[in-house]
Amino acid sequence: MLLLNEYYMDASKVNLVYEIPQEFESAAPFGGEVLQLFARTDRFEKIKTANVDGYDIIQEGLSDVMTKTRGMKAAKQRPLQAEQRISITTMKE
Repeated sequence: MLLLNEYYMDASKVNLVYEIPQEFESAAPFGGEVLQLFARTDRFEKIKTANVDGYDIIQEGLSDVMTKTRGMKAAKQRPLQAEQRISITTMKE
């Protein structure tokens, strides 16, 4: 599932706490989750999604998504990029 697609923060937000202007809530099934974040100095290519039951579900294959979000190539001037994973356990109230 993709929470935000094409969300852009300019260089003025680097190394600052930044609140994403959208709220998210936990929904069944509850349990262990992994939130994976990607950031880079240039915009990412848009990932194709379809909205299913209120969720944006990725419609592209894993190799297509990986090509758009990470990779190793011969050194040349390119955007800087970072990635972070956060483990979350969701529970019913």
